[in-house]
Amino acid sequence: VGKLLSHDGEGATYMGWDNVMQSPIMIREFLPVNMFDRKIDESEVTPKPEYADVFAKHLNSFLELSRALARMRDLSALLPVYDIFELNGTGYRISEYVESITFEDFLKRNGNVLTFEQTRSVLMPILGTLSSLHNAGIIHGGICPQNLLVGKDGKLRLDGFATEALHDSRSDLESQLFDGYSAIEQYGFEGRRGPQTDIYAFAAVIYRTL
Repeated sequence: VGKLLSHDGEGATYMGWDNVMQSPIMIREFLPVNMFDRKIDESEVTPKPEYADVFAKHLNSFLELSRALARMRDLSALLPVYDIFELNGTGYRISEYVESITFEDFLKRNGNVLTFEQTRSVLMPILGTLSSLHNAGIIHGGICPQNLLVGKDGKLRLDGFATEALHDSRSDLESQLFDGYSAIEQYGFEGRRGPQTDIYAFAAVIYRTL
């Protein structure tokens, strides 16, 4: 396990090295903010008594999402999931690591806007993957330029998958919403989260890109 790459209200993502495949990986650890205790020199995660039931509920959601993503590993715009397991009182999802930059940084390096033809070429392949995810009942909920990765091969990949609760202001997790990209139903207004939530965010990314 290497350095911490990012963290949010649901968990933490680390760089890692797989000794069997001899390749870099990404490790996602379920680690909801303020719901657990962990000593600095130990790996074991202990839910706080008042959050024990909520911790277990969201851990189960994290593992279910991870298994669903593992079944979709052949989709070209996803980072393949290699392994899912429970350890140290919590859960982990192991994914492929691709050397990349965020789409947000990609735009900044390319004049901050793209032409319509460039936008269509870069972004449209994501729609096929989104359609397959939606048909499988998987809603991303956090599509934005920070959660789109541009690899050295020029391909765009969708990152930042998390449980539904992370991207909902009414959640008991510390929510993560993206100004200009999260849909109104994620802010507590009427409406259910669904494929339309991702299409709204994707359209906002197109608007930002142009």
